[in-house]
Amino acid sequence: MNFLPEGYVKIQVSIIDELKVDEKLSQALNREQLLASREDILSLITHTGNILREQEYDRIKEDLGNEYVKKLDGRIMWLTILQILVIIISSVIFLHTVRGYIKN
Repeated sequence: MNFLPEGYVKIQVSIIDELKVDEKLSQALNREQLLASREDILSLITHTGNILREQEYDRIKEDLGNEYVKKLDGRIMWLTILQILVIIISSVIFLHTVRGYIKN
């Protein structure tokens, strides 16, 4: 057994290859960049998905609005025709009534 006197500390020194350290550091930085790029890409995909959902919602809303406008236009047309008929009938009755008073 190897005993050291009190106050001494045994230190083991290993030689580190600086090129390997640089390579590992570079790989770590590349991983961080890849993770950051991946997060950016996922964020863009999420944002794009939100935009597509919003556009689909707007398209559906516009289609429903167009259908409502077409139905409303049809109703307005029939009400206009009905008003014209009421005016014509009222005019004929008015003229018939006025002629009756003038003849008497």
